[in-house]
Amino acid sequence: MSRFYCDLTLAPGLTVALPDAVARHALAARRLRAGSDVVLFNGDGAEYAGVLESVGGRGASVRLVRRLDPVRESSLRVQRSQASPAVHSVRSGFTQRVNVIEGANLDVHGASRGYTSGQLRNQG
Repeated sequence: MSRFYCDLTLAPGLTVALPDAVARHALAARRLRAGSDVVLFNGDGAEYAGVLESVGGRGASVRLVRRLDPVRESSLRVQRSQASPAVHSVRSGFTQRVNVIEGANLDVHGASRGYTSGQLRNQG
């Protein structure tokens, strides 16, 4: 199924004319024909499934069928590890702070001092 960005108001039940550049890409590059399933999105966080209806010359229109709300968050857990010969160095402390601020589950082996997210938020 082909997916296209369109800076248009999208909603189920609407029939929208594709912008010229999108229509050219859909018809010439992707070689879609009338009846092809497509997905349009406009940056509002949702996607809209539709069917390519009228195809003529360089233009095309899509009848939107339903709104899709895809899950954007990854289900993968990110964990970083840092091995540093100079545990007390400025760079080591900075890296630990950045990792905690970014929400990583930091695992520093052999470190004699560590940072918690509460300590870092107070440091600014």
